[in-house]
Amino acid sequence: MPNSHAFAAAGGAALGMAWLIALQLMLSYRTTEEFGVVASAIAVDIALAIAVFALVLQKSGRERDMTLAALVLAMATLLFSGWSVWMNAVDARSTNPFPSDHRDAQIVQEFLLPSLVGLMVLWRMLVRSHRIATGGDPRTLWPWITIGLGLVLVFNPVGIELVGSAVAPSGSDWLAGLWRIIVVVAAAVLAVLGIIEYALRARRLRLPVQAEV
Repeated sequence: MPNSHAFAAAGGAALGMAWLIALQLMLSYRTTEEFGVVASAIAVDIALAIAVFALVLQKSGRERDMTLAALVLAMATLLFSGWSVWMNAVDARSTNPFPSDHRDAQIVQEFLLPSLVGLMVLWRMLVRSHRIATGGDPRTLWPWITIGLGLVLVFNPVGIELVGSAVAPSGSDWLAGLWRIIVVVAAAVLAVLGIIEYALRARRLRLPVQAEV
């Protein structure tokens, strides 16, 4: 089982990533006054995930159980993000006199997307620490470099506006078709890069752990 330092590092990285994504979303949606309540909810979500993973590792220590726990936590996060009481609490913090037509979707995204990314980071870092603690191979087939690149490209003011215009364009946006093409091409390029990275990682996994630099 990973030590307390590993849990602290994983929790800190997950929370920092989640808060950064939440802030980027709120800057784009012009709802930064909601950051306090959303950031607090994200912190509770990550803390709950840490407790669940610690319990799973203590009781069974199997990666399959950790993956199952991560899926359950993700489902619980999804359900909470659309809970009317939560959405009303967030909406009450808004001071924007001209709310978006997609206000409900924005409230869901401000909590759901950062929390899911944080949960993914937390899960992967704890799995890696668990493998190291048990003498296993910490390497993985997951294309984390490509995933990180995708997060950087999407979760910034320009990326959020571009994806939003492609998915839910306004009636006056004559360039919606162009934005949609750009998003599809970028997604295709990321998919190809992910496949390439996966293949390279699979090739490296066939080598001894000591041979990896």
